[in-house]
Amino acid sequence: SVRRAAALFAIASLVAVVFMAPAARGQLIPLVPDPITTPELMGCADALGLSAQQRLQLLSLHDDYKQRYRQFQDQDIRKLQDALLDIVMRFTRGMFSIPEREELEDLLDQYRRVHAKSQTIDRTLFDSIASILAEDQMPALERARTNRALATYQAVVFELVHELNQGAGVNLAELVGGLDCLPDEIAQTDLILPGYEGAMLRKARNIYGVLNEAATVILDTVDELGLRDMTPEQMMETFQDEQVQQSLMTTFDEASKPLQTAAFELSQLNLSTFHRLLPVLSESNAGDLRDRYYRRAYGDVYRGPGAWRDRFRRALELDGLDDARRHEIAVQRDDFTRQDDQLADNLVRTAEASREYRTFSQFSGMQPDKDEERIDTLRERREALGASADAALNALLGPELTARLDGPDAKGERHTHSVRIQQADGTMQTITVEGGADAGAADREQPRAVRRLIEDPLLAPPMGMEDVELLAARLNWGDDETTVLSTLHDDYFEEYDRLRTAPIEDEPAADEERSASDEAEAIWALFQALCDADDRFFDGAGVLAADESPQRLIKRHQAMRRRHVLTNAARKTAWMFSAGDEGFVDLVSIIAHADISDGARTSLQTIEDGYEAQVTPLIRDRLDAARKAHRRMTMARDLRQRGNPAAGRLSEAMMEKWREAQDEARDGNRQIVRINRETLEQVLAKLTDDAAWALRYEYNRAAYPDIFDDDESAEDALAAAYRLEDLTPTQRQRINELASDFRRDYFELSRKMVELRRHRDIDLMSREGPRRKDIEREIRLARLTYDRNELSARARTHLRLILTEEQVQRTGELRRRGPQPRRSGL
Repeated sequence: SVRRAAALFAIASLVAVVFMAPAARGQLIPLVPDPITTPELMGCADALGLSAQQRLQLLSLHDDYKQRYRQFQDQDIRKLQDALLDIVMRFTRGMFSIPEREELEDLLDQYRRVHAKSQTIDRTLFDSIASILAEDQMPALERARTNRALATYQAVVFELVHELNQGAGVNLAELVGGLDCLPDEIAQTDLILPGYEGAMLRKARNIYGVLNEAATVILDTVDELGLRDMTPEQMMETFQDEQVQQSLMTTFDEASKPLQTAAFELSQLNLSTFHRLLPVLSESNAGDLRDRYYRRAYGDVYRGPGAWRDRFRRALELDGLDDARRHEIAVQRDDFTRQDDQLADNLVRTAEASREYRTFSQFSGMQPDKDEERIDTLRERREALGASADAALNALLGPELTARLDGPDAKGERHTHSVRIQQADGTMQTITVEGGADAGAADREQPRAVRRLIEDPLLAPPMGMEDVELLAARLNWGDDETTVLSTLHDDYFEEYDRLRTAPIEDEPAADEERSASDEAEAIWALFQALCDADDRFFDGAGVLAADESPQRLIKRHQAMRRRHVLTNAARKTAWMFSAGDEGFVDLVSIIAHADISDGARTSLQTIEDGYEAQVTPLIRDRLDAARKAHRRMTMARDLRQRGNPAAGRLSEAMMEKWREAQDEARDGNRQIVRINRETLEQVLAKLTDDAAWALRYEYNRAAYPDIFDDDESAEDALAAAYRLEDLTPTQRQRINELASDFRRDYFELSRKMVELRRHRDIDLMSREGPRRKDIEREIRLARLTYDRNELSARARTHLRLILTEEQVQRTGELRRRGPQPRRSGL
């Protein structure tokens, strides 16, 4: 019932606000922030205007700080994490046990001490920085102190109070920092923001105190209801009692008052500061700030600027518009904008007033908000104003210009999209669809059979010319054989394209709807037809081979292609059965693309044969299991679509079968991972050290893309520096030393990350939840990720110190990725 759900929500809200949010998150959403990073530190250095020598001193101080913070993480935070995990594990794997009150109170005390100590360690860094600064640099340092202190309250204060009051979870200094402000605007906002940040910090500390006091209410409620000694079934029975439900809602209404008051005061600070910032910003930046702030703080009532604003903007850019009419359009735009801003401001003020205090019934929607009617009226007035703005613009433009403004090429260049469709008589017809820059528009206008070509993820793309070129190179074929092979590929590509764009057989009548199961079977039939097209290409290539050796190689590439197609389909059909990518790696394919000598390749043939013999049946079985899972899912969907009265019961039975199929696929995946790892070691033993290192690296890149697809890496910055033609010998030598040290340490950290990822085997669909070792491994991975990001940031920082400022600007990569000062300091 609604009341039962409300009661459960009431107690859950109280527990989440104070206890379980920081407890269950562990270090994945940190109990305290990560140590101050090098980019944050360099942003502070930029704000302070430090010299290169001072920056080097700063990096040395930062190293000492990070060492202290690491000891703090290894001791204090680790102890707290262990205690939290002990509690979290009591709520998993079918267990449900509320700890004793003394244990929970001790846990809260530990958290308070950890939170305070993290701030103490931060202060030691800022005190050290202060010792190398002049007096006039102190205000900028104090602002950095304030913002770092605010960061320590992010998870436990701002994220939680945002649930009670969206307006309290916004940092205006960060929003202003995202604007493209001119120097005069920065100077003016810098007169406002430091005081705002200081006030924010004081209010965050107040909320933190209120949350700690609320913990007592939660513990009292647990004791009064006797929940600690109940089974889950007994708890549910207790929550169904109407008196208990009413008591819980009353508890929420009373206990949440101090927290709602504190959150409202923070929201009021944001709103008043916003109105102080608007006059010192340009018209464009003021509009951007209003939209960003209102979306984040009042997203439940504010839906952004109307589409009419974009129409006015594009109208003013139309060719052929005379100056008089352009001026009149601009006047109308400004008038409508002013009216819309006023309505939006009134809407926000009304919503803000309604948030000062809300009962549980108002939060849950059981009782309407007292200002709901006025809010609806203001929103309707904004919509009506937008319609009036559109009508006024249309009248100013006239029919011809309005048609141009809203025509298909209004937002970009026209494009064409051509596809081939097989007709009933077997002939091919080319259909060309024209549209604007919105690529999706062309897709929506295509026939149903063509849409399948774009939307269906099960169908692997055809082999490209790069596959043909690799095969020809491995066969050592000359120009004549390669030309014939290329012709075979052209024919193959045409057949592949024809099959994928052909209409589905037995297309239902216009008034009928194809079931999900029928659609799935049609796709699988097409899947097999495309596999047959692959085979015909390789059969044709085999005819060109003069003896057994090239035929053997062609068969290997054919098998490699088939495994790729089967793996692609399994991965897209039942993606949730794996926690990673290693089970989808084809080791033979990686070897085929590797830079390995012909002699070494010959020595690997027996190993490759054994690998294929082991994994091929497993890959087929995995696809069969994935297809079974897919079929169960589509059958359940069909039942729901047809309104079958037994759909719920039958769907649950099918979902159980689906889980069984998923388990089969996961087991096959684990076996493939084992074979991949065992075979990789056999292959590496046959290679030189350099070739073995390169092959292992490529394997790891394919197996762990989340580790190696690293946007933070300094590798691109180093490559950009090497491309500078005016490097001095000294600069080049220093860059060489930097690159050597960076790459050595980077790959060592990556190796450690890979070792941890190799043991990740979390079943995302398991009803048991993650195990303790899973959580601990993810915590270690997060720490290594921080260390590797720091390594890259340091490399970029040192690179900037090696180069001149003019060279930095020419690298592009360093200019784009270098430390950027945050407008709010750290």
